[in-house]
Amino acid sequence: MPTPNTTAPAINDIMVRLSGQISPEIYSRGIHTSVWLDLPKQEAWPEGMGTVLKVLTMGRSLPRTTIEWENVTPSVSPVGGDQGGACIPPVQRLELTNKFAEYNLQQTSLESPDICLLDLVTAFQAEQQLSHMMEVLTENTRQVWINRNRSEYIRLCPNKFIATETGWLEPIAAAAGSTDNMAFAASLPTQNLTGGHLKRIYARAIRAGAGKKSYGTVDGRPTFMAITGMETSEAIAQATEYRQDLRWSDRVPELLTPLGIEKMFKGFWLADDVNPPRYTTTGTGAGLRFVEVAPYIWSGTELVENPAYETAPYEDTIVFHQEAVRHVIMPPAKNYGQLKFDPQSYRGDWKWLNIQHRTDNPDGNYGFFRGVFASGTKPVFPQYGFVIRHKRCNLPIEASACAA
Repeated sequence: MPTPNTTAPAINDIMVRLSGQISPEIYSRGIHTSVWLDLPKQEAWPEGMGTVLKVLTMGRSLPRTTIEWENVTPSVSPVGGDQGGACIPPVQRLELTNKFAEYNLQQTSLESPDICLLDLVTAFQAEQQLSHMMEVLTENTRQVWINRNRSEYIRLCPNKFIATETGWLEPIAAAAGSTDNMAFAASLPTQNLTGGHLKRIYARAIRAGAGKKSYGTVDGRPTFMAITGMETSEAIAQATEYRQDLRWSDRVPELLTPLGIEKMFKGFWLADDVNPPRYTTTGTGAGLRFVEVAPYIWSGTELVENPAYETAPYEDTIVFHQEAVRHVIMPPAKNYGQLKFDPQSYRGDWKWLNIQHRTDNPDGNYGFFRGVFASGTKPVFPQYGFVIRHKRCNLPIEASACAA
């Protein structure tokens, strides 16, 4: 009796066979996409520059002391008069500043389960099943970039506020060894997001210089983007004191029109995030830590909505600025002289790999899909971004008894 090959990997049959009665149609469930997939600007990682880069940002400058003014008088002789007269006014030399910020190239990858040729031959509607499998893989690519873009924006944003009844708690210095640019105060949010919070943020964004790179102007005012949960956005729209401030606009910037954005509130385009970051907490006092709650969890072999996400008490609203950070993507692999390489994308494009091996895969009968991701996040003007961590309140049901 031949000895079975014990070195080959275990291959699970993921294809469905004709058992009982199966309708000809095959359906797949998806996850809703997000504005975080389309909004962030991208550029290519420069070739031959290593895996760590620095970005130079020129700082703002104003005179250190009060500017002196003097009356203009005719030039006179230095004897008994002012030296220079009208030709030499008072002067104060400006100071020009700059700073460097470092960012890294990072990578990760995803792989599908192994797929065997013989499993495909005997599977029910194999091509249709594979088509839906590719939809699932593509969906994973989208989610990787959505989560990456959003988490990197929050990490590099220095303006991290905790919402309170009187306004907010200011950010604090990040812990030693942390890659965050500032951190949230170790305190629980005590207030849901209000229009008043956004009005204060708007003023601070203007003073930070964000108006120069905004999404255009409406009625002469620079406009920004506020990305918030659907329930939070609706709560602001329903609030009595803000109903007159909220309006729909037919002058939505061209970049935002495909995203279905049409609501404007006091200089902010309101964008709904289907799965905004939500949190619970552990510890108290200085040991307080926010723990992010995933919107989906595994229940056995099925990915389902997470009940804890629906009841999580805290949520982030993010003021997105298109010039705050840029996502620098590793360019596709190329050949170098006589060194020939297979085409490789680092954007999470799925490539079929059928790697032949003398003992593991001698006949090339199985393979898998693999997606590789590589990018860095360049901090351009991170001070233009704001994150407000606030309480999350459910919308009122507004139910009433049926008429008699």
